Amino acid sequence: MLSKYFSWLQFEISERRTGIILFGIVLLGLTLRVVHWYLEPSISRDGAYYLFIARQWYECGSLNEIISATAANGDHFYIPPLLLALLRSAMICHLDPEKTICILNIGLSTALVVLGYALCRVLNMVKEAALAAALLLAMHPGLIDLSHMVQRETLFLFFATLMIFLLLQSEIRKCRPLLSWGCAGACWMLAFFSRHEALELVSMILFIAGWYAITRRSLRRSLLKKGLVFVASGALMLIALNWWCQIPVEYYQSALSFRLHQAGIVETKP
Repeated sequence: MLSKYFSWLQFEISERRTGIILFGIVLLGLTLRVVHWYLEPSISRDGAYYLFIARQWYECGSLNEIISATAANGDHFYIPPLLLALLRSAMICHLDPEKTICILNIGLSTALVVLGYALCRVLNMVKEAALAAALLLAMHPGLIDLSHMVQRETLFLFFATLMIFLLLQSEIRKCRPLLSWGCAGACWMLAFFSRHEALELVSMILFIAGWYAITRRSLRRSLLKKGLVFVASGALMLIALNWWCQIPVEYYQSALSFRLHQAGIVETKP
């Protein structure tokens, strides 16, 4: 009896309609983010601090003076430099740094909607479930709030999600595994330069790779090759980011000291 009344739910969306619906969801997500930015423009305390540090970096031309001044006050300078470098680049190009980062974050936050759909499809979810996930990402209040703020979270979420998508596509769909692992390594380094919490993603990857290496010996050589490609591409991205941002060695020393002090491993101060 119930199947008679709910038989209209048993349908399958065609590929063409799926594309149209996904486009509508992406457009909805973009509209919500732009309207929210227009109606409630705001800057957080952290965002104001990032703008202040980027302005100092732009005027000084080097992070060394900022790190030295921070150390003189008894603190560590540990902020991942990608957001600061983007703000500084906007200032160099004579653009409004706050608006530039907000536009970039809105674009990346909207791209997360497409990534969410693609990730669900790679995991062999039905199109309807993938579209529901995309709709959730498009209308999520937290993502909408972060999309128009000078914050690091949107950058981190985008690159981390893209890295996970590339790795899953490589292993599930067997789509150009070496290229996917190489791009994933570059995305991980970008995520690390956005938030240091990206280290947790590496621990997860190492655990899964170690489990496969133990349980499936035939995959050891393949995993080793993919791991080397991942590390090599990450190292190349690290070199490129250091060249672009002109990051001194003192930054890594200060950031490492802060993280060790935060974890309670060491009690030393700068």
